[in-house]
Amino acid sequence: MSCQVGNEGARDEAKHTAAFVLKAAITATIPGAGDLLSVHYDKRGAKIAIACPGEDCTELKGKVEEEAQNICASSPAPDSLKLTDSDKEALKAFGVVGIADLGGVTVKKFSYNGSKQQIIAEYIVGGGKKKEAAPAPVAGESKKKGKDTGAKKALPPPSSYDAVPEVSANVIEGILGLLKDKGVNVEGKEEDLKAEMAKLIEVPMLGVKNTAYTKGFSAKLGMPIGNFMCSKP
Repeated sequence: MSCQVGNEGARDEAKHTAAFVLKAAITATIPGAGDLLSVHYDKRGAKIAIACPGEDCTELKGKVEEEAQNICASSPAPDSLKLTDSDKEALKAFGVVGIADLGGVTVKKFSYNGSKQQIIAEYIVGGGKKKEAAPAPVAGESKKKGKDTGAKKALPPPSSYDAVPEVSANVIEGILGLLKDKGVNVEGKEEDLKAEMAKLIEVPMLGVKNTAYTKGFSAKLGMPIGNFMCSKP
């Protein structure tokens, strides 16, 4: 049985290849599926009709799309797809691309025409799901916070890779320690002092960090940093 082609002018190698990837996915998911009867192309994909005597299989849309994406991921040669003899002839009638180059096949609509005993599926080329890289852990995030026993632990020296709040905390602790060593009484005022110093320190430090790297924010030396100003004591 020959496959009818509609809107021939919209056909290209990617859409043509994707039609048979989807057909192979349908065959793998629905054993009763027969030949590809027609393909009507549009701007991004096509609508295909497949002979399928039997029961309504509309609910299998998700499994069909998953199988199509699996085929794209494994990227077999187009001529090795599991197709009927008629489908293989139809595949050879036009140029193809490597299946990996499709970027997936997304099923837009999937239905069953009981009166004609046909599966009707609409697809677009692309839209395959990509594996997302695991987010990089934030400095200090993986460390579990211990119970506050009242004893203050010395903070480790900051490295060039620390986040601004952590570096600021090290600077503030250093300042408070210096004040205590000089006999300044900060008892009961430490938290307020930390909050006020953080406001003064973090803004300029953020600016320094951003201008210290080639790809930092704006990456322009000499740019103003908020309202921070240096003045002589």
